[in-house]
Amino acid sequence: MYHHNQGLTPSTKSGAPHWEIRYFEEYEDRTAALKREYEIKKKKAGSTSNGFSTTVFMTS
Repeated sequence: MYHHNQGLTPSTKSGAPHWEIRYFEEYEDRTAALKREYEIKKKKAGSTSNGFSTTVFMTS
């Protein structure tokens, strides 16, 4: 996210909106994190999109 907001990512267009974390969940393993991310995105697809991307992170 830092690279995106600083314009350091080649695919970032100039003038692209800055990202910010709106919601955060933490999981101990990748499997649980990906399962939860799928659940959130599945629910989001069934409702009106708010224009924000959802990502669930896991601890390392």
